[in-house]
Amino acid sequence: MRASTTAKKYMCAATPTQTPSKGFFSILKRGVIGTFHHVSEAHLHRYLAEFDFRYNTRTALGVTDVERAKELDPWRARQAPHVSTACGSLGR
Repeated sequence: MRASTTAKKYMCAATPTQTPSKGFFSILKRGVIGTFHHVSEAHLHRYLAEFDFRYNTRTALGVTDVERAKELDPWRARQAPHVSTACGSLGR
C-alpha cells in the first residue's frame, strides 16, 4: 500500500503503479542480463518474441505452467498427457 501524506488516503493494492511497457521491459532486461548476457541485432526479433510470450503468459495473469506448455506446443500437448514422476521413481 502507498500512503499519501497530504491527503491521508491509502492506495488500493490492486491499483497498478507501472505502465505495461515498464513491466515488459523489466522482464526483458532481467532476461538479457540474467540469461542471455548479449543480444545481437540480427536476432533481436527472436528475443523480443520470446519475452513477449513470457509477458503475455505470466502467472500474474492467472496462466498456469500447463496452459503455458500447451500454448508453446499444442500438437505435443494433444498427443500425450503430462505424466509427473516423483523423484527417485525412475527404476532405481
